[in-house]
Amino acid sequence: MVSDHADFARETAVGVLAEQMERLVVRVASPDGGISAVLAHPLRLDLTFTPGSYRRYREDALERQLAAVATSLWTGYRRGFLAALSEALGEPARGDGSGPDTDPLRRRYREAVASIVASGQSPSGRVRATTRTLARWDVEVRPGTVEAMDEEEFRQELLTVARATVDDFLDQVRELKDEYYGRPETRGFDPWRDGRISL
Repeated sequence: MVSDHADFARETAVGVLAEQMERLVVRVASPDGGISAVLAHPLRLDLTFTPGSYRRYREDALERQLAAVATSLWTGYRRGFLAALSEALGEPARGDGSGPDTDPLRRRYREAVASIVASGQSPSGRVRATTRTLARWDVEVRPGTVEAMDEEEFRQELLTVARATVDDFLDQVRELKDEYYGRPETRGFDPWRDGRISL
């Protein structure tokens, strides 16, 4: 009976979380207002430049603006995720290790995740991104890129870089979960470490 109740509570939490995440949309703009980006669940990203702004950028300025956009997007997404998780669990989900997951194994896992550095590169090699735990981003744009690529070509390169970087991060998270908790088929469901809802 206890097991049935726990299974029901788990399924309810997953359902609530899924509903909340489906509604999650984060919109940000670059500090200079020239770039806008939208991130929606599950990890659907779009980015646009205000008319005429792309060609006015130098690559070093573009790097700074894109890094700020990426950092703001993922900060907002994480906040939204934690709010959705709090709703699903019926208790605050602070995401800082001070919640109900303060056992030693969980703390070591969180420390390992916090040390992840992920990266991605565009097909042309002109754009590269690096992030630490998706919280802080650095973007490199090869000199001459703005002149060599039109806005849509660059936008597609950038979206590819973002996806590759996030995929690299998530792959490393999955490896750590396997290392600390075992393969998914053997560890059972835990909303704090299940790959579907953990960032």
